[in-house]
Amino acid sequence: MPCYSGKAITLTIWLVMMCLTVTHAQDFVQLVPNPTFADEDANGKADGWYNKEGSPKLVTDQDGSYVSLQVTEAGKGCVLEEYHGLKGAKQITIAAKVRWENIVPGNKGWKSGTVQIMFVDKNNKKTGPYQAIQTFKGTNKDWKIITKTLDAPDDAMGLRIHLALYYVQQGTLDAQWISITPGNTAYQPDGSTIDGHVAPVPKPVAKPANKSTATVATTAADQGVQLVKNPRLLDEDGNGKIDSWYNKDGSPKPVKQDGQTYAFLEVQKADGQCVLEQYTGLKGAKLITISTNVRWRNIIPGNKPWKSGTVQAMFVDKNNKKVGPYQAIQTFKGTSNDWSIISKTLDVPDGALGVRLHLALYFVKQGQLDVQWISVVSGVQALDADGKPVNDQSQSITVEPAKKLDTTSSQSTSSAAPVSSDMTLPAGDGPEYAGIKGVSLLGSDPLAQLKPFRNTDQFTATRFEVSGQPFKQAVRVTNTKQPDAMWDMQLRGKGTAPVRKGDKLLLTYWVRSVAIDTEFGETSFLTTFELDEDPWTKLIQIANRFLIGETWHKVQRVYTAKRDLPVGKSAFSFQFGFNPQTFEIGGLSLYNYGPDIASDALPSVKAKLYNGHEDDAPWRKVAAQRIEEIRKADMHISVVDSHGKPVSNAKVDVKMTRHAFRWGTAVYRWFFYGMNPRNKQYQERAAELFNFAVLENGMKWGTWESGAKNRTAINEAIRWAKNNNIQMRGHTLVWPSFSRSPERLKVLRYEPDKLRDEINKHIRDIVTANNGVHTEWDVLNEPKTNHDFMDILGVEEAANWFKLAKQLDPEAKMFINENSILSGVKVANFESWIKRLREAGAPIEGIGMQGHLGVGTASPLRMWEIYDRFYDQFNVPIAITELDVLNDDEELQAMYLRDVMIASFAHPAIESIVFWGFWDGRHWKKNCPLYNEDWSEKKGLKVYKDLVFNQWWTNEQVTTSSQGDAKLRGFLGEYDITVTTNGQSRQLRTSLTREGKQLTIKLD
Repeated sequence: MPCYSGKAITLTIWLVMMCLTVTHAQDFVQLVPNPTFADEDANGKADGWYNKEGSPKLVTDQDGSYVSLQVTEAGKGCVLEEYHGLKGAKQITIAAKVRWENIVPGNKGWKSGTVQIMFVDKNNKKTGPYQAIQTFKGTNKDWKIITKTLDAPDDAMGLRIHLALYYVQQGTLDAQWISITPGNTAYQPDGSTIDGHVAPVPKPVAKPANKSTATVATTAADQGVQLVKNPRLLDEDGNGKIDSWYNKDGSPKPVKQDGQTYAFLEVQKADGQCVLEQYTGLKGAKLITISTNVRWRNIIPGNKPWKSGTVQAMFVDKNNKKVGPYQAIQTFKGTSNDWSIISKTLDVPDGALGVRLHLALYFVKQGQLDVQWISVVSGVQALDADGKPVNDQSQSITVEPAKKLDTTSSQSTSSAAPVSSDMTLPAGDGPEYAGIKGVSLLGSDPLAQLKPFRNTDQFTATRFEVSGQPFKQAVRVTNTKQPDAMWDMQLRGKGTAPVRKGDKLLLTYWVRSVAIDTEFGETSFLTTFELDEDPWTKLIQIANRFLIGETWHKVQRVYTAKRDLPVGKSAFSFQFGFNPQTFEIGGLSLYNYGPDIASDALPSVKAKLYNGHEDDAPWRKVAAQRIEEIRKADMHISVVDSHGKPVSNAKVDVKMTRHAFRWGTAVYRWFFYGMNPRNKQYQERAAELFNFAVLENGMKWGTWESGAKNRTAINEAIRWAKNNNIQMRGHTLVWPSFSRSPERLKVLRYEPDKLRDEINKHIRDIVTANNGVHTEWDVLNEPKTNHDFMDILGVEEAANWFKLAKQLDPEAKMFINENSILSGVKVANFESWIKRLREAGAPIEGIGMQGHLGVGTASPLRMWEIYDRFYDQFNVPIAITELDVLNDDEELQAMYLRDVMIASFAHPAIESIVFWGFWDGRHWKKNCPLYNEDWSEKKGLKVYKDLVFNQWWTNEQVTTSSQGDAKLRGFLGEYDITVTTNGQSRQLRTSLTREGKQLTIKLD
């Protein structure tokens, strides 16, 4: 089919417009070149239509000729697309004859069947939102005509029509014809009208009066100026929509009931949303106060905590781009049947000229939000729609003038403070439990003990007074820029009393989230109490995530110390180097109650866990179905005698011996060198659990060059892997920073040609020496924070590294590897690197996502969204390359490990999971989820064995039928099959792949 450039399309549109002008809206003008999906050139495709994804088929049967879109494999898509010029039409009507069967949506609400259009401007760029003509789910086996009339945006010159199954689990969509005509009358392709279609003629749009470009300064007289248009949410023109407000999603309705008028937002279907939005100019205001009268009923959040009801604001600049974070006025859950006035005063960020208001139910399971009026006024006084003062009836705090915390850095080193050798616990003066008073580990004023640490110019920490809470002071933290890592912004303080192994520690604080620089975000930070020097062993670690707009949430945990920490050797911190955000901490305390008190004698608040942790969470059923479909296949075994006749009632033992899926671990090269007795146990345990391995540091550039003894250890590890049928991945060819590469390279910073030669020389050396050893290579590692070499040599040179490695080891797949992807911190940057490298010709054949996770770093559904996002864009396998779950609570650690494994195994993009160590005796954080340092089993190991070698393992015995057949469905992998009958046995080995296996076993 011909291919046209964007310029050619634009020129064609203009020529058509000059020649054809629609003078009467009701004249029949067919805009679709091929409305009946004819295939005149007999190439199997509808002429003029583009198969964007999948393979829509042309069918001719007793029902006539039609195009059929079908998805049989979960997560696939099938899209037919065509571009149409509008020929000057300002209104169009779309009609289509369709039927659909067994359409099961995907994991996102929009992943379904649809007929939709997208208007485009003269540059072929989208203008306005996507417009769904109809969305299809379930089954309608009879042919049905659907119609819809749409107004074309002012700058629209054409449109794109999509017939699609968007990544559904399964389904079929058939379309017999599709017609697009100017005006508001629905036509069939032959020009006959379709009865029953009614659409309004578009109303003339009044041209807005010229606005003054002068900035209006806010004076005392201006305080209380109403900024919002139509604060009472009225529908004066009777079109069923609220004047001056935009229904961004869903259908907010104006309602009159019980003598009251209000906007009615409702979601009845899981993952539905309903959003009412308005842009409001600020008229020079530096402070604004938003007030609204609301009630809410039965709001059940969606699969993410931020999927809830909300009133929120987004400041924008002169180009309508977001300035600063989203600001939640309040978030709603549950039910409040009474009308309640809520209000909030906001500082206007520098550069903001307007604000967008959202009244919304964001993808909730169900719920209703009613809004009687909403007022946005300049200044600090909360006013109603009539300009009268109102009282906020929601729970709030009183904030006194804030005092900025001391910005003296508390960065600690081993010599930063004298270390007390006295481990005697002083007398306690804290809260008493079981007759024991706690000893404060953070002094008499814990908030004062914490000091800003790292990148202190990019965040603020201020103390303020609080009323109406169990504490009187709190600290507000605001970071304005996302650093490279979460630990690059902290409030940190030294411990003031010793901790002994076995001591019981009681941590308490309250947290409230204020703002986050993502539309549907949670504030995120890490709470730690740790050894204040390398290896930073943690006695306490909590990954905190809280929804903006929530009230104060209490965190209270009991911990048993796993090691001694003398005074001067411990540090407590809040680490918050994530997206720009604001959150508040109050009522902080950390007490030591010694070893004698029982843990259950101390109070605790159940941990706020990740969404989907429940045993009956709906995602688990979906995961099980996916695993059945993508990780298993059918095996058909026929047993015959020496004459080829079927043998009935033969016993067939089918025993799996190895997974096709790669379950792996990082291994330490020195456990494969020499005769140390510990080596044997390490090697045996690794071989028992895994079929995939990576040398933890052995293939990194500096280690590779560190001498003959080191090279011998590496070769011994490779030999062990080969002897145990364990495949290997190579990590990493280029870690593109001077700090991650041999010291000798630093002098080449200003000699790019020599630097280029050194990198290429290294790649040739290590890949040639290991040719055929690895199934895949991490060619490029962590480009977000390590990009010195690309800064000097350019992206094109980085693409050449992939090309060179592929040329040297063509059987291996070439990967790019990055951290913090599942947490959402580096997603956009990682996507950008992949796109830029591919554009430069890099053969990127796999995506590595490191898995250094705290409990709840990402919910299972969040993981699927991330996997979908990359798989849909780049269509290459994804590997979880460095998995560990960092948490001292073995129950939580095991539970989250289970769900990470299930969610990943249930996604078709994931082809391997590699632990970054399996034993605390050799683990970078001494906190792996599988083995303790004494080789005792952790709860996570039981989870791993149960999933990998029980639930996801096939070991069955079947009996042949009278036709000599035996059928079963097994997990993909390698098998030993034994057939026994009349004292005879025959054994063979085979592999089960996604295509399935048919075997004929002949008995002698």
